[in-house]
Amino acid sequence: MYNEETPLSINKTLMALIEDEEVGTGLTFENQTITEFDLSSLEVSDGQFHKIVCTQARLGRTCFYGTTFKLCDFSNSTFDYSYFSDCTFVDCKFVGANFKDSTFKKCNITASNFNYTNFDGSKLSDLKLLDSNFSNASFSSVKFKKITIKDSKFIQNNFFATSLKGMDFSKTEFLSPTVSTEGGEFKGMSISAMQAVELISIFGITIK
Repeated sequence: MYNEETPLSINKTLMALIEDEEVGTGLTFENQTITEFDLSSLEVSDGQFHKIVCTQARLGRTCFYGTTFKLCDFSNSTFDYSYFSDCTFVDCKFVGANFKDSTFKKCNITASNFNYTNFDGSKLSDLKLLDSNFSNASFSSVKFKKITIKDSKFIQNNFFATSLKGMDFSKTEFLSPTVSTEGGEFKGMSISAMQAVELISIFGITIK
């Protein structure tokens, strides 16, 4: 079993986990670059990823439980149909990453960049999004539940066919979202007075 810190490289260790169909438990990786570009179906529990670079990789159907990602770069990687539970992301880059049809549950995201990320069809619940950038990310047909947002950026996002009921954007930047013509996605969400003025303009209404 791979259940302790190991001298093996991150590439060999993760590939061995996939080949043996085992869950990597308690593994710690630091200051390494992942050169294996297909890590699909990887499972990690209580792991630590610190200063890991893994760009343009395939990580579809991966599962991470209680894992911390700090100062990592997974830009332009694919995580479709993946599962994240009780995970922490600090100062990470996921620019252009694809999380289509994935699940995030009880995760904290702080000081991270998810610009141009695709979350379409995903389930996001019990999340804390702090001081992070989600601009230009797509959240079409997403299910949100119990999301806390503060000091983050949601600019030019696609929320088509996604209910924003219960979402509070009043303590974050929230500009130029894309929704349906009727704007039903906005029903039940909270925004500031200044944000309301900007949203009204989306429907061609001018306040004098």
